[in-house]
Amino acid sequence: MANEVKDVNPKEKMWLVRASTKIQGPYNLEEVVQLLVINQISFVDELRRPTSRWSHIREYPFITETVRAKKELLNAEQTKTSPLTSNTQITITASKPQILKPIEVNFDEIKDIEPLRETPFNYAPKGKVSQVVNAPKNFGSLDDQNVKNLIKKSNKNLQIRFFVFVGIVGIALMGLKIFHSMQENRKDKEKFNQIVRLNNLKLYEEAYTLFNDLKESKEIPKEITESISAARVQYGKETNAVRSELIRNVEKVSNSKKKSELLNIIGLTFQMEADSNKAEEYYRNSFIQDPKSEWPFLNSLVIKFKKTKNLIMNSELKKDVIKNYKELSEAKTDNFENIGYFTFIRSLTNLEFKDLFKDEISFNLKEIYTVRKSTAFLRNELQLLSIGLKKADGSISDDDYIELIESLPRVSQKFSKNPLVDWSLTDWGYLDEVCNKIVQNEKQLMSSLLKTYCSLENGQFEKAEQIMNNSVLLAKGSNHYDLMQLHLAFAKGETMKVGHLLKKGDLANFAVSYYYKGMTCLSEKNSSCAKEAFANLLNKFPDWAYLANLGVFLADKGQKTSVYEGIRKEPLFRPLLVERANLEKAE
Repeated sequence: MANEVKDVNPKEKMWLVRASTKIQGPYNLEEVVQLLVINQISFVDELRRPTSRWSHIREYPFITETVRAKKELLNAEQTKTSPLTSNTQITITASKPQILKPIEVNFDEIKDIEPLRETPFNYAPKGKVSQVVNAPKNFGSLDDQNVKNLIKKSNKNLQIRFFVFVGIVGIALMGLKIFHSMQENRKDKEKFNQIVRLNNLKLYEEAYTLFNDLKESKEIPKEITESISAARVQYGKETNAVRSELIRNVEKVSNSKKKSELLNIIGLTFQMEADSNKAEEYYRNSFIQDPKSEWPFLNSLVIKFKKTKNLIMNSELKKDVIKNYKELSEAKTDNFENIGYFTFIRSLTNLEFKDLFKDEISFNLKEIYTVRKSTAFLRNELQLLSIGLKKADGSISDDDYIELIESLPRVSQKFSKNPLVDWSLTDWGYLDEVCNKIVQNEKQLMSSLLKTYCSLENGQFEKAEQIMNNSVLLAKGSNHYDLMQLHLAFAKGETMKVGHLLKKGDLANFAVSYYYKGMTCLSEKNSSCAKEAFANLLNKFPDWAYLANLGVFLADKGQKTSVYEGIRKEPLFRPLLVERANLEKAE
């Protein structure tokens, strides 16, 4: 999916850069290159000009090559040494301290003072005859040997008691310190185990978030750090750090499957930096270690598709495309964890190069139908490609549009995506272009509703609303137009409008109506209303079982079996995995 900038004035300030959630600019093209050279921005950040959409900087070959050349030139110049400046010697002279004279005292002026005589205290109560108090018993003078022995023995006992007390306090403090250390170690171990547990539950982003919170203050075990390497690359953009660690350790690994996974992650770090040649080299080595591994195979397919897309078709390019498609057709995908992405890449390739593979369209359509029935993951993305392929062979009908329009928008974003794979082709920012190519400038209602749906998937609510307003005249008597209004109102959080639309009788037969009803009841904390809506969804639309079972559990936390039933239907649906993790933690 390469982008060209040859038609751009390099001096014109027209480029915006989006790094994380911060937008910078406008810059001219030379300034963008300079920011990349000095590492103020990176290839994984996004770039756009007024007439284009956001794209990763790595998608611009001209920019990446220019930056790489400038960095090589800069590295060459930095090998030159610069003279050292001499230190200036500073001498500090200390002043002499002032000598204080002693105070003179006249001892002749000091006179002896006669002490007061002691008067014995009378213990006799008032009203009684005073008794003479006997003089205290004489224990002898300090020079008496018995007195000296008693004092020595008393002092020795005091010393023993002191040392015993100090020892007890020291042991107590040491024990307290050990106890606190054990408590901290126990808490750290629990957190480390939580990282592994979340990663095993396929909650990769949550595992990385916990890892990122701990890494600054705790020394995380090497095996845990390595186990979430892919998540560190995808979510933390730690491409250099992860690559350095894995390259040092990969040769020490004897297990071929584990070695294949590590090589794939190294390739992924290069792929994110737009170095496709290096990435493909590591994917080939990964595939050699484990020929049944799907991750390097899928990543390599993504690179090959992006390399050939939007290029001018010539005889050599046709050969490459045909070779790649043949590789797709002959692939053994029975053991793939999620065959949906493989089917998606094959269908996208067929749609992009439909003139080369017209005979494959019917096969692709059957494959899409099978995959969409077995999982909701990428279901909407695959249906969009199905519409495009049917338009290409002339078999399109309104039912094909309706199947997509009646489904739930943005649902694939709630699935857990394995970070071992580059999922960029499934991004609706890119698929919005595919959608526009399919409908082009058509003025029919179904085409307008398809464009609206694509805008909803891409989060462009204002654009979706504008298309709907422009389609009012085409919408007379169409309950699917009302359904699209319901989609839009729910996405925008317009609760009152959702409630008003749900009262329309012609929307009662749609699965999404029951789902929106249940979610609205949950937001109003009306559990009985929510349970009824999700029960109806489960009974009338079995394909929605994963969402219906999750809704039943959210309405009644005692229904634990609902979560596990939903997971059996859609094992990668993130909300179900989160609730399962919470249940296991509570138990």
